[in-house]
Amino acid sequence: MRYFTKEWYNDTLVAEMCFNLRKTEKAGAFSDKFFEKLYETEEKAYLKYAKRAARITRKAFDVTVAKAEFASTYEENLAFVKKNLPEEILSEIKDVRVLALGSVTYEMADRITRYCGRINNKCEQAKRQYDEATDVTVDRMGGSIPPLYAEIVGVPVASCSVSDGTVTITTSHEYTGVTVKITLTDAELTETDENIVGSIISEYELLPFSEDKMEFSILSVSEDSSLHTVTAVGKTVDIEEI
Repeated sequence: MRYFTKEWYNDTLVAEMCFNLRKTEKAGAFSDKFFEKLYETEEKAYLKYAKRAARITRKAFDVTVAKAEFASTYEENLAFVKKNLPEEILSEIKDVRVLALGSVTYEMADRITRYCGRINNKCEQAKRQYDEATDVTVDRMGGSIPPLYAEIVGVPVASCSVSDGTVTITTSHEYTGVTVKITLTDAELTETDENIVGSIISEYELLPFSEDKMEFSILSVSEDSSLHTVTAVGKTVDIEEI
């Protein structure tokens, strides 16, 4: 991936950190009592959501499992905040545990929002640069590019293989009802990940590689949030629904 890299994907998550922040001046002091009350409130909200989801999908609801899921999500949020907020902001947050539950002071919400805005600008710049680069791709593909986005983004990878100079990548029909097959001839995998199969495609790139070859890449995400990339280079790229 040249534009939609793993770092770019992480930045998109950082840019969303400011969404749905709840503002309260109680977050302006370190308090075990406030944290515990907030944790209990957020846990109850999650249990209500999980119970409703279980009823809709007709699955058994297990409160112990749901509480463990919430605890895991909280720990992931806490680690994410600590890793991705700059030190000048992180050092002034009185209780990062509270932020991991979505609550901050009014002043800190403003600072985090402005920081996320700068990160979002970086992400949008990468999108614009990719769009500009695809002008050459359009010419190489005979004047148009198949409308891939709706067909493969958000869809699991079903297979990725190379045989006799042909690279074949297929998507699962699980969500869309159709399978997309991308075939590159006189090709090779220049970047591969054995865990790509089953992961969900987040973004893709189709770009010129050289005067006579094209490059196709995908960035995908597994259930455990790990990221995977696969890149193939070939003389021709054929995209079809099967």
